[in-house]
Amino acid sequence: MPSSGRAAAIGPAALGALQGAVERSHDVGDRPALATSLERAIPTLLALAELEPAWILAGLIAGPLRELSVVSHPDLDDTHDALMAARPELGPDRFEALLARGKSMTCNQAVTYAVEEINQLPASADK
Repeated sequence: MPSSGRAAAIGPAALGALQGAVERSHDVGDRPALATSLERAIPTLLALAELEPAWILAGLIAGPLRELSVVSHPDLDDTHDALMAARPELGPDRFEALLARGKSMTCNQAVTYAVEEINQLPASADK
């Protein structure tokens, strides 16, 4: 589970940059940048103990955007390890449902979902 010190270090400016990256890459049709931005959101969500949105985005990355991400293998491994560490908190049925939801999303749905989730995070970061 992420430490509260790490969560506190994720401020509104960082969340705004993440949201902007998702929106801009989608607006200009840069699907590899979109995939990378969404994948980079996963550790942020995990650090803020937002497990469900993290797993939904993981499903999206494992599904329709699988071949597009340019995140380095060590970073992918770190994200995978963090997701696996959080998985027991959800239970197997909830985990599978969230992953399936992400895999079934279109890019437009994913962008809308991610931006809505990121918009809600500054209040979470202040806890």
